[in-house]
Amino acid sequence: MLLTRCGTSVTAIHTVRQRWPAAFPTLAVKPATRWLHQTSPAHSPFTIAPLPERKFVRVQGSDAVSFLQGLMSNDMRHLEHSSTVYAMFLKANGRVFCDTLIYKRPGAEPADYLLECDAAVAPRLEKHLKLYRLRKKVQVEQDATYRVWAAFKEAVQEEEEMPAASDLACPEGRLHVFKDPRLPRLGYRVLTDVQEPNECKTRLKRIFPEAETVADSALPYTAFRYSLGVGEGETNLPDGKCFPLECNCDLLHGVSFHKGCYIGQELTARTYHTGVIRKRLMPLELDAPHRLADCDPEALRDVEIKNEEGSAVGKLRGLAGNRALGLLRIEKVLPEGKPLTINVAGESVVRCRTSKPACNTMATTSAPSSTVGRESAASSASEPTAHPSIPFRCELCGLSESCDYRGRRPPFASKIELPEECYVMRDPFAPPPQAVPDKPASEHYLLLGADCHSCRRTVCKASECSFFYGATFCRQCSVQRVQEFPLEVRSKIKKQFS
Repeated sequence: MLLTRCGTSVTAIHTVRQRWPAAFPTLAVKPATRWLHQTSPAHSPFTIAPLPERKFVRVQGSDAVSFLQGLMSNDMRHLEHSSTVYAMFLKANGRVFCDTLIYKRPGAEPADYLLECDAAVAPRLEKHLKLYRLRKKVQVEQDATYRVWAAFKEAVQEEEEMPAASDLACPEGRLHVFKDPRLPRLGYRVLTDVQEPNECKTRLKRIFPEAETVADSALPYTAFRYSLGVGEGETNLPDGKCFPLECNCDLLHGVSFHKGCYIGQELTARTYHTGVIRKRLMPLELDAPHRLADCDPEALRDVEIKNEEGSAVGKLRGLAGNRALGLLRIEKVLPEGKPLTINVAGESVVRCRTSKPACNTMATTSAPSSTVGRESAASSASEPTAHPSIPFRCELCGLSESCDYRGRRPPFASKIELPEECYVMRDPFAPPPQAVPDKPASEHYLLLGADCHSCRRTVCKASECSFFYGATFCRQCSVQRVQEFPLEVRSKIKKQFS
């Protein structure tokens, strides 16, 4: 620690090492650790805030991975190369039950995990998990071993890089640092022993010597999180009142669209692949926050937010100082800068402004990068999209869907050439090709339909709408021109459309 914390000692030792190199054969200083402990005006200090409203549910056992895999929105396989993952537990109707950060329990067996959640939700989450346990070899219980802290930087320089969590390890091993998987700007989650409240602050100071430790308040972290448009806990994500994509779960690396089935997966996958997300959690900045300082928190729950015309555009989901979080209709609040008002019964109107959440600029690991304005007419036409949407509609049955490609050679299905131009979409229930290289590429796409070879009418591949013989023919053309087909094909056409 002397080498990393004292710049003069490092200089002196380097001087000695130049004169007597043989005396210091293994002496070295880790660049990342030394950077963290140096005082530099170019780097802003960390702020450390306790999170007393966060608790843990422990899941352990040989079937823990497969058990959680079928219940949460993200892929447990991410923990093979990471120590934490962000996910949500959903209800059967696709609405959010609760959000969670899943950690590998420090110093425990591989199949031992800690699920961080809101303190008010912890008993319900334990009951929820036990309900689906059945004969799985898992144990579920609340865990009070650790206390949670958040370490973050409110202002990050462009050239500044956050050190890896492994470079912030405590020498005593009694303090555990995890990088927040949602956004780099959210910094770190730190787990300390709940039985050693005084010692943990000393250890935190060793790792973050320039940090401003807030004793008993999570307000600085909450306000900072609101400024990024990140919701957390039951206050921001009320049970059964919002959908995961509305809560930016897809933009915060919290949902996998390739893992397969889990509770609430059907609606989540359909919403994502249709690209219709009308509301998002977005940050708000208040002009006169003191007007709401004395309001009852219950009176502020789901308060309406209105635009200049007096139309409701969303609801308030959290307030911390001059920062707030709102679930807003995208098409009515973008482009940014439109004045909004928060109307509380018995209080004066408070003006506020909104902006796109910080996670809007981040690419996701489990899904294509998207923007908040993707669903609204207010989004700029010049903004690139990862997968341009091509509308498809069957003119016979009315099937409507958004596909990813129209042509004969889908770029996401290598070595495949279709016999005609088709409307193609990725299979939303199949893993990406690189995850299963032993399977043929044809398993990774779906053919929605094609244009009729005769009348050029767009039809789907359903047996009631089209017939394929070297090319796609719609039902009318197949029946009307049945005599032009070979004899052995005529019976198939008559049988199919009889």
